[in-house]
Amino acid sequence: MRAVFLVFFNLCLLRRGPEIVPTQPWFIASIVLLYAMLGVYLSTRVGAAPTLLATLTKLVVSMAATASMTWFVLYLRQLDARFPATITALFGCDLVLVGLLAVLMQFTGAIDSLATFSITAVIWLWSVIVAGFVLHRSMNVTWTAGMMLAIGVNLFSTALGNVASSR
Repeated sequence: MRAVFLVFFNLCLLRRGPEIVPTQPWFIASIVLLYAMLGVYLSTRVGAAPTLLATLTKLVVSMAATASMTWFVLYLRQLDARFPATITALFGCDLVLVGLLAVLMQFTGAIDSLATFSITAVIWLWSVIVAGFVLHRSMNVTWTAGMMLAIGVNLFSTALGNVASSR
């Protein structure tokens, strides 16, 4: 377990690339499941969604949009064989960062406080930077192109998740 955490921790610190991430199907499925469970926990803790179904819908649609867009861009560059490592790296790093957010939220007290908002903003920004780094390494593009792709994927998947959960 420690070794798995260190893989994603080193990715979050931009020390290693997504090529070190295990790509066994059971590992990918467990990372996706853990990420979804933590997302549901955090959403219900914050009270961001009115129902559990809306929370699940938003998470599943956002994750599917992220995975689809990532695969499509890799496919366009004829690097679709890198998809399992890339998507596992993206979701695994988000799992570490969202887990850190969940722990830090326990210390800030009030959910709607300035401290909670600031911590959330910093972790979101770091998440986008890590995603840009992962995409940069996976696609053999410049750092700037990786960041632009990460921002686009993040905005699109979040918007699509919000639309899906509001219906």
